[in-house]
Amino acid sequence: MYFVLGYFARHGNVSDDARRRLVERAEQALAPVVPESYVRHRHEGPGWGVLAGHSADWNRLRWPLTAQDGEVTVVSFGIPVGVDPAGGPLRMAGRLLAGDDVHAPVVPPFGLLAVRDGQAELQQDWLGMCRIFIGRTDDFVVFASRPGLVAQALGSPLAPDLDGWASYVSAGHFGGDSSPYAGVRLLDPGVRMSAVRRPGGGWEVAERQRFSADDLMRRAVAAQAECSFDELMELAGTGLGAATAGLSRLYDGTLRLGLSGGKDSRVIAASMVGAGVLPTFFTNIDTKAEGDTARHLVGVLREKLGVEVEHQLVHASPLARVTATDLVDRVRRLHAEYDYQFPSSYTVRPARSGQLAEQLAVTIGGAAGELATGYWYPPEVAGDCSRATADEAIRSKLLLAAVTPGAAHPEVHEKERARLLTITDRGAAAGLTGLRLTDYAYLMERMRRWSALAYSVGMVTPFLAPDFIVAAFAVDPQRKRERAMHMGVIRQYVPEWADVPFVSVNTGRSTVTRIWDGTGLASVHGLLDTVHGELSQLMRREVVAKTILACAAGRGGGPQERVLQQYVWLAAASHEFEPGAVRPPTQSYQAFVKPYLKATRLPRAARKVLSPVVRQVKRTDLGRRVLAQVRRRIDARKGASA
Repeated sequence: MYFVLGYFARHGNVSDDARRRLVERAEQALAPVVPESYVRHRHEGPGWGVLAGHSADWNRLRWPLTAQDGEVTVVSFGIPVGVDPAGGPLRMAGRLLAGDDVHAPVVPPFGLLAVRDGQAELQQDWLGMCRIFIGRTDDFVVFASRPGLVAQALGSPLAPDLDGWASYVSAGHFGGDSSPYAGVRLLDPGVRMSAVRRPGGGWEVAERQRFSADDLMRRAVAAQAECSFDELMELAGTGLGAATAGLSRLYDGTLRLGLSGGKDSRVIAASMVGAGVLPTFFTNIDTKAEGDTARHLVGVLREKLGVEVEHQLVHASPLARVTATDLVDRVRRLHAEYDYQFPSSYTVRPARSGQLAEQLAVTIGGAAGELATGYWYPPEVAGDCSRATADEAIRSKLLLAAVTPGAAHPEVHEKERARLLTITDRGAAAGLTGLRLTDYAYLMERMRRWSALAYSVGMVTPFLAPDFIVAAFAVDPQRKRERAMHMGVIRQYVPEWADVPFVSVNTGRSTVTRIWDGTGLASVHGLLDTVHGELSQLMRREVVAKTILACAAGRGGGPQERVLQQYVWLAAASHEFEPGAVRPPTQSYQAFVKPYLKATRLPRAARKVLSPVVRQVKRTDLGRRVLAQVRRRIDARKGASA
């Protein structure tokens, strides 16, 4: 991983002492989260400066984070997958300073800063996915790869952006250009921040719109009218190939690809095998069906095609490793590492270090493949649909993506409803209609803000290659429902895989840790009992309380888990942002759940009737598996009450 912080003084009266204090505040903010092993860089000139750092193994990438030659200084936010790396960052910086749209062919996320002789350009990628955050005071414009770094460097009192957190509660991510911090925003898609040094000192800083996702949408609208399906498939294949080849040119090592039992990773794997680029496959086997299908696919390569590949099988969420660390501690470490921005679903993964990653994780994945399958299309709609139907479909996905109905306060949804309309307004202005507007919302919200790709250098999805995006938006929605693009790529490169059924993480039994395992429910209750800040009030306390009780009684499922994951993420953040609103505990977890468990327990007569049935069930394989799950929940409850 890496970090970048930079600033421009806005006028000539800003003292060297003010600049020094800004840098000191930035260093204080970085100290807890940057490992000692990181390699640091510092560049500065009249009225500007940059701090940057990266993991010690960055030299495995053929693209330095910073470079300098004479008066030119260049700093990268990530690596530019999809472009010709010849000439390196300095060549790209020269083109950026000359006004070129160097970001147009890049697979997001990526950003670039170039400074030369009184001119500076900071370019966001066309999707706005690169984590480039901006903040301003009367004296400074500050930009950084972490939103909290901007807020702390500016020296303003740290406060949560309640609108941004409202998005997080509903959708599971910070929507649009919002951030966890008031006064800090993410740079918009394709925006270029240009700075020119004034003759009297200081910098004039302005933002200009350059090539963005909307320009790709216009290309897609034209291709929709001009290209056949076969031509669109050829364009899609070109995009996939450019992305994987581009990453190979930038990385001195074997590529890794997450091969699941699903359709998206199989498409990427097939295109790589067809191109003769053999990655190391790895598969999450928390869900048995995923592992079985991936093993079969690798076996087909070996037995029918004579292709040998390395295949690693991993458990992403093993119970013992996850519950070895308390839930709240796991959440606080995620908050520290990702500055509050990561999906709360990762609360049931093993604890992180709480610092930026010390090792590169160069990986290819299948995120964004949903754009080619109509993932958000309403199932009841045949053919295309109206703008109103598309708006309703988008609301149904983003307003209730992370919590059940009623879990968030009504004001949260009202704010989000108004914001979501601006997304379809922008898509419509680019020429999109009907169901393609739902794809646009998925791209601009789910991929831009929710996807974990933005937080790991070298984690790439070829589905975000510009040519693939154009093809996916140009293909008829009905062909997407039929998975025509996916099956076309698979049949072209590895036809032997075409008849292997797809499975998903929701197929069959899973050993993944759940939030109620270990002391999870007691931890959530502890936050509910003590945290009373404004941020925590975005979710309704009574709904969270009822959800804890339902899970304690063994009636928890996916919807209930999402409510608790969102709440613990929110409440832990409230504890950190609003420590003055934390109260002493009033009730133990055991005292909270005991009356409910007693009231909902089966009467003695009913238990007497059911006992023979239970004994009979124990004699079957299915019964033993079900009872094993019951025992896990009982053990979790005992652990929580200990």
